[in-house]
Amino acid sequence: MSLLAPGWQGFQPQATQSASLAKPLRVEADADKVGWSTLKPSLLMVRTDGVVRGVAGLIDARGLYVVSRYAVRGNRIDAVDYEGQTVKVTLLKVDELSDLALIQRDTAVTGSQILEPASEIKVGELIYAVLPDGMFRVELSSTELIGVSTERRRTVPVIRIALEQPEQNYETALFVRGFQFYGGLSSVRTELQQSMPSLRERPSQQGFLNQSQFAPGFLTVGYMTSPTLSNRVVRGFRSPTRTVAHPYLGCICRDSLSGGAELVVVEPGSAAEKAGLRVGDVLVRIGDYSVRNQYEYARAMFKQVPNTELRIDFFRQGVRRRTTAVVGTLAD
Repeated sequence: MSLLAPGWQGFQPQATQSASLAKPLRVEADADKVGWSTLKPSLLMVRTDGVVRGVAGLIDARGLYVVSRYAVRGNRIDAVDYEGQTVKVTLLKVDELSDLALIQRDTAVTGSQILEPASEIKVGELIYAVLPDGMFRVELSSTELIGVSTERRRTVPVIRIALEQPEQNYETALFVRGFQFYGGLSSVRTELQQSMPSLRERPSQQGFLNQSQFAPGFLTVGYMTSPTLSNRVVRGFRSPTRTVAHPYLGCICRDSLSGGAELVVVEPGSAAEKAGLRVGDVLVRIGDYSVRNQYEYARAMFKQVPNTELRIDFFRQGVRRRTTAVVGTLAD
């Protein structure tokens, strides 16, 4: 088991465990190399009914933390800080698109560094998943992709990541590098991968997956919300209204056989309808981005800012046209 930082010593995820038994974290040399000793004051262990659910990271000195929505049960939640002290936190918001939640502790925070959302993706870079059991290495293995939420059928920008310890409950992890926050996890699955260099080069006794060093093998991967999304979520959570404004036109499209994104639904009263778009129109350009299919349309829309004007080029019955829309906001 490749554990870079031991778990919150003395506190196990069992309902019968008393918070008074929690002890300060024991830090090992390997953990200090990735900044564990400076990161831990910015973290909380979130629990309900005495069961540890996940790890939250500080994003504002007013006591605001971001955490996976799957770690939260109810509006009033117990948490344990890195010194083993129990604190009370309140659920303020859940962003359905990113599966991230905003919680606030009863008192402001002093002497702890704020986590800032990551601004870029470097393929092959190692980041760390912080779980109740410790910190585990995770490799960024793609640039930004577009995924589809199976629950809400919405497109979401994601990054594919390679997971070192597939048996861990990564859904409630906090993904960081130093004091950069990367996002939450959307899904985990096993895929056939030809190579994952920075993971495969390390000896298997360090806890990496037992893969052949010379041939393709199965590797557990996950899909994490991209910095495009996590940046927007953190900015919204820090705002006075705690509201996350996701850009939205109010239409659904599919790939067009001739290239572009064909509209199959235009919602009444939406930004798309007000811009004069109709079912059957084929979008080929959104602002500065060419659109060759529905996924490029989704990627272009995630780059937009609500309440700004957006130029849209489209074909209607074979004739190229142009319109301007005022970008709306997605209502969860």
